[in-house]
Amino acid sequence: MPPKKDTKKKAKKDPNAPKKPKTVYFLFCDDNRDKVSKELGVKNAAQVSKELGARWKNVSDEDKKKYEATYQKAKQEYDVEYAEYKKNKPESSSEESEDSDSDSDKKKKKTKKAKKDPNEPKRPQSGYLRFCAEHRPKMKEDNPGLGMTEMTKLLSAKWKEASESEKKKFNDAAAEEKKGYEKKMEEYKKTNKKPAPTKRAPPAKRRKVETSDDDEDDEEGSEEESEEEEDSDEE
Repeated sequence: MPPKKDTKKKAKKDPNAPKKPKTVYFLFCDDNRDKVSKELGVKNAAQVSKELGARWKNVSDEDKKKYEATYQKAKQEYDVEYAEYKKNKPESSSEESEDSDSDSDKKKKKTKKAKKDPNEPKRPQSGYLRFCAEHRPKMKEDNPGLGMTEMTKLLSAKWKEASESEKKKFNDAAAEEKKGYEKKMEEYKKTNKKPAPTKRAPPAKRRKVETSDDDEDDEEGSEEESEEEEDSDEE
């Protein structure tokens, strides 16, 4: 069978809406992307992005403040433009957004997940997630105004550069917690067994009633008798 086409409709973006300003990290990338690409001798976006992430960590606070100032200025201009845009926003675009919102609400209702049991043991974090949880606060402090996507990229790059002994510390802690989780999960499953779904019995097949030759003879005889009675009545 041919694959099903994705019928999800994306909300139409108003071309007149003001663009959001680039984050501090993206401003840095725009200034250094061509330079890094030439130095590496590659045009591969993934390789260049990885190198930019590594270099961003070594940028001085003074240089970061310059990008932060540029971002804040652009954000202030954006806020003014967006406020003006909302005042003069045409009705048609607002209706479209309302329709898209109602459609998305309907989809959300249809795709509601089954409620999770609050007593079910919580799955432990992986070694990588533990590493991120430990380093994220410091990274936020060092990089104000950094978006979620950029933060994730930097954490990923930092994890790749971490030594095996440092990774082992987080992975061992995750493995130890996983053992305890598996034991708790076994106990939970024993005390919270889900009833097996009951199977419906298949509908009984209707049997075809067969008429015997004797029954047919009786029917023919009764028909002949009724005809004779009609003839006698006419006479």
